[in-house]
Amino acid sequence: MSNQLTLLGTRDNHYENMVRMYSNCSVVLENLEVTYTLEHQDLSFLQSIQEVGGYVLIAMNEAASIPLVNLRLIRGQNLYQSRFALLVMSNYNRNHSSATLNYTSGLKQLQLSSLTEILKGGVKMTHNPLLCNTETIQWWDILDKDSNPSMLFKMENVTTRKCEKCDPGCVNGSCWAAGPEHCQRFTKLQCAEQCSRRCRGPKPIDCCNEHCAAGCTGPRATDCLACRDFNDDGTCKDACPALTIYDPKTHQVVNNPKAKFTFGAT
Repeated sequence: MSNQLTLLGTRDNHYENMVRMYSNCSVVLENLEVTYTLEHQDLSFLQSIQEVGGYVLIAMNEAASIPLVNLRLIRGQNLYQSRFALLVMSNYNRNHSSATLNYTSGLKQLQLSSLTEILKGGVKMTHNPLLCNTETIQWWDILDKDSNPSMLFKMENVTTRKCEKCDPGCVNGSCWAAGPEHCQRFTKLQCAEQCSRRCRGPKPIDCCNEHCAAGCTGPRATDCLACRDFNDDGTCKDACPALTIYDPKTHQVVNNPKAKFTFGAT
């Protein structure tokens, strides 16, 4: 889906299109665009999404929260403005008859509670006057610092904004919203120096396999929460089994009975 900021018909029509597009979906192969939602609309259909292949755009919304609570990986194969994998912008409704900045509704909670990795691209957050807690997020645990991703943040100083603090148990005081279930999950900054990429704890035995993305439950390539490249029947690999292999008995190249075609991840 690449409509970006285009409104498809009425806002109700636009919402119905999103429901049809994303309901019961765990992997979005291209872009995830959540736009023009209204305060009363049910967005629970977003809770099933775990992985996005392109970018995530959250814009022009009046809904108080975006419940992408199970989204753990943004691959960034397509980038918004060729730079950004995650964009959160202009999520408010303002009372234009008021002489002051009177925001009647808008995004207050960005519930990306499971997001632990963005493989490629940066983050842009602007014009979200009611949004709370995102300033506490440690983005270098999520982003690939070595790729020098673009970072653009504009935090509005709105005195009428009422934010609940992060749960006292949140590491570094980092959270997406109030409550222990919304603490930021760390899979990189607290890793032992022996870990090549991500980890599930601070000890060397907690290192994830190098083919994992977004974290892991153990050290093996079968313990990954997601795969950096390819998933071969539950095992993360950097390539799929080749279509042909060399047979040392016949000294010939033959068809590989375990061959698989590449699809999706890279």
